[in-house]
Amino acid sequence: MRALLLLLAVGCAPSVVKVAEPDSGGADGASDGASDGSADGGGGGDGGSADGADGGGDGADGSAAAPCGLAHDLESPYLWEGDTVQFRARCASGPTEGYEISLVGGPAGAAIAADGAFAWASGAADGGRHELLLSAAIPGSGAIPETLALTLWLADDPRLGVPPEPAAYTEEWGVPVVHLAPSRRLSETDVPTEITVYGYTFDGDAQIRGAASAGYPKPSYTVGFGDEELRLPGWPYDREHLVLISNFDDNSHVRQRLVYEQWAAMSADVIDAGGRRLTPFVSPVVVYIDGAYRGLYLACDRFDNELVRKLGFVDGGGLYKAVSHDANFYLTDASGWGKGWLAAGYEKTSGGDEGDYSELEALVAFTGAASDAGIAADGPAWIDLDDFIDWFWLVQVSLAEDSAGKNSYLYADPDDGRFRFGPWDFNHAYGQGWYTYRTDARTWNDYTWNNRVFLALQADPALRARFLARFDALRAPGMPLSADWMLERIDAYEAELGPHIARDWDRWRGEYRSYGGWSWARSGDWTEADEELAYVRAWIVEREAAVATWPL
Repeated sequence: MRALLLLLAVGCAPSVVKVAEPDSGGADGASDGASDGSADGGGGGDGGSADGADGGGDGADGSAAAPCGLAHDLESPYLWEGDTVQFRARCASGPTEGYEISLVGGPAGAAIAADGAFAWASGAADGGRHELLLSAAIPGSGAIPETLALTLWLADDPRLGVPPEPAAYTEEWGVPVVHLAPSRRLSETDVPTEITVYGYTFDGDAQIRGAASAGYPKPSYTVGFGDEELRLPGWPYDREHLVLISNFDDNSHVRQRLVYEQWAAMSADVIDAGGRRLTPFVSPVVVYIDGAYRGLYLACDRFDNELVRKLGFVDGGGLYKAVSHDANFYLTDASGWGKGWLAAGYEKTSGGDEGDYSELEALVAFTGAASDAGIAADGPAWIDLDDFIDWFWLVQVSLAEDSAGKNSYLYADPDDGRFRFGPWDFNHAYGQGWYTYRTDARTWNDYTWNNRVFLALQADPALRARFLARFDALRAPGMPLSADWMLERIDAYEAELGPHIARDWDRWRGEYRSYGGWSWARSGDWTEADEELAYVRAWIVEREAAVATWPL
């Protein structure tokens, strides 16, 4: 198997950027398509510090000249194809007589005038990343010129009628692009698909995935890379498969990512102490299918035995996905009837004989019949209780009520014979239900209906003390269940994604509001994307304040 390693630098986004839909006539001045953001590309920093400038040159009389402090006034590096890019480069520090500013490197057709005015009329096929290098020097001084590097990002403008070239259009506004070219219409079974990432094309496959989400106008996908592997920038390992989560049901684009990264942060002390956790990795990507923009997605590990192996577990154990609320660790199903099959609610996705659920049946037989004290005493031989304690607090703080039994994974670890928890699917979290209705931040849910083990954690005195102590540790200031940690992460997501959230929302706003899966459940409480981000932030603050009312 050959692995393709793609560890390329991704540009940094400004803290706040708002972008309107592209203006067919291009931009006047900076860009009509991008506003409110400092140009933070390459070595430019904050729109203006010189890169590698160690001082000015020598004056004509041999005295040391004041440094230029090369800077520019570009409002934002996030632009559109067809925009006329304009800004002024200048010396920003002290007297600067004698300096000449020049364009050392840039796209064809770009030019800078004697007064530092830069202009470039981009074309319909100029989407992607463009590096500029500006120089300031005193002619004849012999001094090393000051330089300023600046990155421009031009997004594909579909109104110009020129689809992006997959091999060349590798990033959009600093986020990796995944190009899919299926051999036929994508469906819920594998379709041979060319997948191009950072200029390399895989002969792979793709399919629509999910339960309710499979019917979304913007569905999620699973992609496979054939006999090769891909590593996206920032990822700790190569992957044969990835899941592309659409976030069609979350116009804030932060819920799923926040919960997955929260779980990873909650697991850090366990891993640092030599333990193991199932911690799927996530990062944003932009998806194009047959040259058409499909929007901002969240690339996520696919839960499979390859992931188990990458995370340091012994491979080959049974991996089980909880697909209904019958996956509750009780002897009765979600309706209260006795289970005719103790593995009800689960699907086996890998490991051993696909029809052999005997190890899972044995686990449910134990948890369903044992007393609370019995789970406290004998449970550690069956499950990792620390996994389950953190699982409870993860779904409690996020109010992920659809993921406290259902929408999870269990892995039967061959190393010690115990079952381990893996998180999955968090569109129902942080202020909304799974079909986008609003949820009350003051709600306490003991999840005892969903999960027999969660009942024991709260009912057995010894387990309860351990359970509460863990929560106190995880919600301390700066820890993953504290509001300040969550708000800091959301700020970072918004800064990284810059104009992407607005572009995706402009593409999908109409379908989101008219979608039959939830339009009936919303009573005029629609939000714009920026309003939804504000709502999530406010909900998190209110949620933390509500802890004082919980029966702890």
